[in-house]
Amino acid sequence: MTAVTEKPTDEVFIHHMIEVRQRAICNKDVETIISQYAPNVSSLDLYKPQQATSIHTIKTQLLKWFAAYSDTVPYKSSGLEVIVGNNIAFSHCLTSAMGFINQHKKNNFWCRTTMGYQKINGNWLITHEHNSEPFSLAESSPVSQLPY
Repeated sequence: MTAVTEKPTDEVFIHHMIEVRQRAICNKDVETIISQYAPNVSSLDLYKPQQATSIHTIKTQLLKWFAAYSDTVPYKSSGLEVIVGNNIAFSHCLTSAMGFINQHKKNNFWCRTTMGYQKINGNWLITHEHNSEPFSLAESSPVSQLPY
């Protein structure tokens, strides 16, 4: 017997999770963001420590990131794609938090964000997260302006 997936419903739910997450990032709502992670999450991020395997470490990273913005975080994404299987899903897109950090330094770059999800006890949770900065090997530097 083949397992039946509720792919359209699951895909809509994953899209909703991402929308909730993006609003939570804009509003610096750490608790909402943290509630989407599985306890055994693996997170590879731009911030140190670059690899986190605990929600506590991710929460600490989020608090440091949000502290750099005096108001809301101007977070947006582009090119979102979601792929859903029976109990595993992935999303990837480009994300940006352009604007002024620490009230004077302009943040003007995009990063790649990939997230893996697993359906655990009927609930979709983030089990893997990877944020990386696009890099130009030809120029040996980060790519600050992407055509998106």
